[in-house]
Amino acid sequence: GRLRSTLDWFCHIWLEKSPSTFVSSGSSVKVFSRPGQLVTLPCSYQYESRTNISQLSVQWRSPANELLCHYIKHKSFQNCSTGYTIHYRPGNISLIIQQVQTKDIGTHICSVSKRHEFSDFSVDLDGRAGGRGWWVICGA
Repeated sequence: GRLRSTLDWFCHIWLEKSPSTFVSSGSSVKVFSRPGQLVTLPCSYQYESRTNISQLSVQWRSPANELLCHYIKHKSFQNCSTGYTIHYRPGNISLIIQQVQTKDIGTHICSVSKRHEFSDFSVDLDGRAGGRGWWVICGA
């Protein structure tokens, strides 16, 4: 069932293909994955929740503030550092880390811009998970 925190934040956790529900302790998202695993870091935004937009730009930055991926929808442009890819669908542009390394542990920033609207989202990658990788999507 769903639990409700005092901040009314709901998160869905995917472990392989079976979702369960998790309540965040705040507005940040935490993803667990051990080094060597493939992991997906979600970046959900509301610009395309009702209509498909043409002008969208997204940047994913590492814990060291290095640009990992840059995506520009209207130019069909995507450029990622080796070992990283982006998975886009309207409302979510996830960063896929092919093989988590020590340098990937920490807070990643997803910056989404649409014309004059800008939003930054943080996803904390924690390297203490046991077993398989999993990811979390939060929303108010």
